[in-house]
Amino acid sequence: MKDSVIIQIKEISPHEFPVYCQELTITYGCAESPFGKVLIAYVPDGICYLSFVDNDLEEQLMELEKCWKGALLIPETNKHTQSLLAILQETSTNTPPLSVCLYGTDFQRKVWKALLQIHKGETTSYTQIAQIIGRPKAVRAVASAIAKNPVSWIIPCHRILHKDGSLSGYRWDAKRKQQLLEWEKNK
Repeated sequence: MKDSVIIQIKEISPHEFPVYCQELTITYGCAESPFGKVLIAYVPDGICYLSFVDNDLEEQLMELEKCWKGALLIPETNKHTQSLLAILQETSTNTPPLSVCLYGTDFQRKVWKALLQIHKGETTSYTQIAQIIGRPKAVRAVASAIAKNPVSWIIPCHRILHKDGSLSGYRWDAKRKQQLLEWEKNK
């Protein structure tokens, strides 16, 4: 089953990052999803951070600041977060493309883009992602890059299972990973 949300990516390399972050403002907001509260942060080029907020919003905001050093964080004053969440849930009519701004190493960005090849309702393994990116022996590095995915749910790191098909770890809890997978299969 092909995803109906088209993801457009603006990539920021470590070399470009200091210039990109000069006078950068990141707007953020929270909303309730079918899988719990989410924090969505965005810049003019798209969503730059999406995390689940289980207990402490301040902890997630500190993580966002750590990822985007030097950027000014401001809470949203409109309901843009709700419209972004509607796109993710595909509840919006005429679902527009979703813009994402990804900052990471060349390797990380290559892994994250490979994850977008896994369609809704499908799963794969770390080994298969390593093969897709042409680095079949880099399974641990692939796992590390997947764990650092800054836009959970959008870049579908939850679609990665162990090679034997069993549920693997998930930064946001294995139970949530199972919920995401079941929701996608039923969509």
